[in-house]
Amino acid sequence: MTKVNPLSPTIRETASLYKGRPIIVELHSSFLLFRVKGLRKLVAQLTVEGALERALYNAASLELAAKSPRKRIRKNIKAVR
Repeated sequence: MTKVNPLSPTIRETASLYKGRPIIVELHSSFLLFRVKGLRKLVAQLTVEGALERALYNAASLELAAKSPRKRIRKNIKAVR
């Protein structure tokens, strides 16, 4: 695991591509900065709190969907066909 130094950002190049260029991730102490290599104007920022809130929201919605009776009925109908 990469440790984050609060004095300077940690920069990593991912294997993911956007229009043929690799995506660069800068790990700052409180946010992530995504950019395309060679293009400094195309930037997206994500706070650590925002990432955590989204992950918790996704986990909760998946749990509710699994408990929903409509989902069970649909699975049973598909099994009968």
